[in-house]
Amino acid sequence: MTWRLGACVLLAGGCLALLAGCENGSSGSGGASVSFYQQVEQAKKEPSPEVRARQLTRIGWEQARSGNELDAEDTLSLGAKACGEIEDATARAGAYAYLADVQIKLGNKLPGRNALAKAREAIDKIDVQEFKARSWCKVAKVHHALGEAEEAASALKTAEDLAGKLVDAEGAPDQVAQTLVLDVVALAYQEIGQPAEARRVTSAAAEVAGAIADPRQRSKSLVDVAVTEHTMGEKDAAAATFTAALASARKVDSVYNKVIALADIAENLYGCGDKEQAKQVLAEAESGVKQIPEPDWKDQARAEVEKLKGRVQ
Repeated sequence: MTWRLGACVLLAGGCLALLAGCENGSSGSGGASVSFYQQVEQAKKEPSPEVRARQLTRIGWEQARSGNELDAEDTLSLGAKACGEIEDATARAGAYAYLADVQIKLGNKLPGRNALAKAREAIDKIDVQEFKARSWCKVAKVHHALGEAEEAASALKTAEDLAGKLVDAEGAPDQVAQTLVLDVVALAYQEIGQPAEARRVTSAAAEVAGAIADPRQRSKSLVDVAVTEHTMGEKDAAAATFTAALASARKVDSVYNKVIALADIAENLYGCGDKEQAKQVLAEAESGVKQIPEPDWKDQARAEVEKLKGRVQ
């Protein structure tokens, strides 16, 4: 069980803010410094093109932020070259989108646009529709950074349309995957300054999640939506979705699975700041442990609940 403040990883600005803290031209622990030159040389030896591309892009960002614009330009060019060597289309699209975002935030619009175009080309080659939808969300945020509102909205519309068409291995609607992707789309809308669209998409995600037949999975997917709503600042909507998740968890037939579902809700309520509700739900989970007939499962559930109690109390 983990607290799913999921989509925070999508907030690329936060990533760059973290990088901005490394402007002294060195890195390392215990006071040992590594020059930018050494960092670049080490990154160039990285065998994985994806890792190499991201490392070089990060170093280029740090160089530019520390005033080494010319060196940064060279490093980012190496990053672009590494992006082009990535075979997997999803990874290539993500690396180019990251590079584009960095270039644009540094004011380098032409290389930023070039990287963005390469990201879009890579997306066209992605076979897995879920990955394609997520990639469009990344591209949308880069368009927003360029001030291209229509292109950003179009990219998110494409992602949303793809989410609605996701199917499982049997060809049936994959409501779990649909919910997860809609959460990503909603957060992207929020990030580009369209909160009304973000709320519309989370409402759609909650509807899809609420239609999942299995109560355990329904509860889990509703929790994902609730955490997304909380991340967006929609506290009332999040509370209502948590309530729906709790109702679903209570309908789980397996006592063990019910306890785990309740504990999952408690953990995420706590992560979203509702400590009192989290304690109440966790107490309900703890009470359920006693009803688990299988000794091994009971011990495992008790251990999970006790571990969580140490954090929530």
